[in-house]
Amino acid sequence: MKDKKPFTPEEEAIMEKIVEANNLFVDLAFSKPGHPSEQSRWTEAIHDLQNILTHRVVKRDYPNYFR
Repeated sequence: MKDKKPFTPEEEAIMEKIVEANNLFVDLAFSKPGHPSEQSRWTEAIHDLQNILTHRVVKRDYPNYFR
């Protein structure tokens, strides 16, 4: 049995862009450090974006429980 992908093609493309943006930011943060809270704020923002996409999957797979 082939594993089912959690994301639609559009959602997967968005997640790939989030990962790409994160990797670029990490490279920037190590080469040119910014404000001390920058990295933790960035991480929280990335997690927020990932959670939004994850909630789409949960709502789609369990519509009777998550609206």
